[in-house]
Amino acid sequence: DDSISQVLQMGLFRRQISELSMANVEDVTSEQQGIIATIFGFGLLKVETAGEHSNFHFNYCPTPDKYAQIILHAREHFIEGSPEVAKRANEKLAVPIS
Repeated sequence: DDSISQVLQMGLFRRQISELSMANVEDVTSEQQGIIATIFGFGLLKVETAGEHSNFHFNYCPTPDKYAQIILHAREHFIEGSPEVAKRANEKLAVPIS
């Protein structure tokens, strides 16, 4: 509920693991291009962050729109549970906290 992990297997003995805090998630986009991706229900899931990496790309993600909604819902839930994160997010958006 508080982070997203991405594991990239670069080769037989090389693996890159990146972890992303929900506090850094700025935007989530899902894409399905082409008839094959639409029929079989897979696509690209992009997570834009405020961290070191500008985007996390999850290629060949099954039902990317479903996972995009899950991530956005988890981020909202994370912000609601963390007043300091909510305050910083609202200041960034210039929205007053009620």
